Amino acid sequence: MEYDLCYLQDDAANSVIQTSDGGYLLAGYTNSSIEASRSTWLVKTDASGIIEWNQTYAGSTASSAIESSDGGIVFAVQYPDAFGLTETDQSGQLLFNQTYAATTSSATAESVIQSTDEGYAMVGWTVNSETGGHDGWLVKTDSSGNELWNQTYDGAGIYSIAERLMEAT
Repeated sequence: MEYDLCYLQDDAANSVIQTSDGGYLLAGYTNSSIEASRSTWLVKTDASGIIEWNQTYAGSTASSAIESSDGGIVFAVQYPDAFGLTETDQSGQLLFNQTYAATTSSATAESVIQSTDEGYAMVGWTVNSETGGHDGWLVKTDSSGNELWNQTYDGAGIYSIAERLMEAT
């Protein structure tokens, strides 16, 4: 069997953040094997861009990453039919990996934030089986990634979520 290696060996960063130590975290996917199977991929660098570690995780890609209030790295993960939420420590060691099944056959996690209650909110979209269009999906979790609730919104894919900044009093 012949493979098109240019297509198979596809790696990408979908999100880059600066970490509290002055370094950077790149979150995305790697598809560098002949089996053509994507894996979620994180790369951590120091402040000069020198790689400190890189690690693969379950899921097909990380769409968004944040540094949590406890110093962990939290990222939204895409599965074919689910959202995923994963947290690692600063060394890339897995702390938790949670998945949230979609009610349809396709789901894409796009963005994650840490909420004021120390939990997480993740958004993206599912494909509406009746219309073929995108429906927005919001999943709210506790600080360990346990689902508290989720809600879909007909006809509107959601691609980003932002934290509300409160004014100091």
